[in-house]
Amino acid sequence: MLQSRAFDHVTTAEIGRRAGFADASHFVRVIRQRTGRTPRQLRQGRKADEDGG
Repeated sequence: MLQSRAFDHVTTAEIGRRAGFADASHFVRVIRQRTGRTPRQLRQGRKADEDGG
């Protein structure tokens, strides 16, 4: 969801809730541990890739 254009309007906290996390900060920590990047960085990276950047 973080890297899908269809969810650009959905907050990171809401994506975490939809994924089953009760706490947004825990969701961010888990994503960072698994990917080495924050949810914001993942989203920005996708947008930069789409823009050719």
